[in-house]
Amino acid sequence: MITKRVCVFCHILMAAGVVLTIVASFAADGVKPGKSGKEQRQATGPVTAVDKDAKTFTVGGRKDVTVFKVTDKTQCIRELGASLTDLESGQMAAINGKVSEDKTSITAKTIIIVTGKTGDKRGSVAKTGARGVIRKDGTKLSMDAGEGKQIAIVTTGQTRVLKQSEAKFEDIKVGAQVRAVGYVDGDIIRARQVTLRMPRAAREKRKPQ
Repeated sequence: MITKRVCVFCHILMAAGVVLTIVASFAADGVKPGKSGKEQRQATGPVTAVDKDAKTFTVGGRKDVTVFKVTDKTQCIRELGASLTDLESGQMAAINGKVSEDKTSITAKTIIIVTGKTGDKRGSVAKTGARGVIRKDGTKLSMDAGEGKQIAIVTTGQTRVLKQSEAKFEDIKVGAQVRAVGYVDGDIIRARQVTLRMPRAAREKRKPQ
C-alpha cells in the first residue's frame, strides 16, 4: 500500500514538473500561456526569408527571429513618402508628436496619412500622439480626434509626412523593412497587420532640413 502511494506521489510530481517546464518555456519565449490566438507578438526589422507556398515570412532582428503567416484577414500596408501639401480634409491620419497639456493642440513630428481600406475612422488622443480625421482650412490644420474633440495640428520645419497604401503578400520581399503584428496560434503567428516601411535612407532623405 505504501509503495503504491509513493508511486502515485511520484507521478504527481512528474506531472507537475512537466507543467512547470511548459510554463517556463512560454515565459522564456516572451509569450504568456493562454487561449490560442490571443497572445500578441510584434517584430520590426528586415525580412530574411519568404515562403510563397506557405505564405509566411521571417523577420530577423539582433536578438531574435519571428515567423509570421499571412492570411485572408491580414492587413498589408505600404509606407510611402508625402508632403504637407498632400494633406486634405477628410483624410484619416495618425500623428506622432507633443500634445499640449489641455489636449487642444499637437506639435507634429510625423504625420501618417492612412488611405484606402487602412482607414479606421476612430479617433483618439494620447500624450505622444493623436489619430483622427484631418480638417484643412487654408493653411490651418486640425483633427477630429473622437468624442467631439478638435485638436489643432502645429507643423514645423522638422515635421515629416508619410502616407500608406494597400499592399499584398507578394510585395513582401527578402531585405524589405517591415513592422509586423500578429497573434500566437499554436506554433505560428498569424499576422494581423504588416507594414512595408520605407528604407532608412529614403526616410532620412525626405526629412526636412
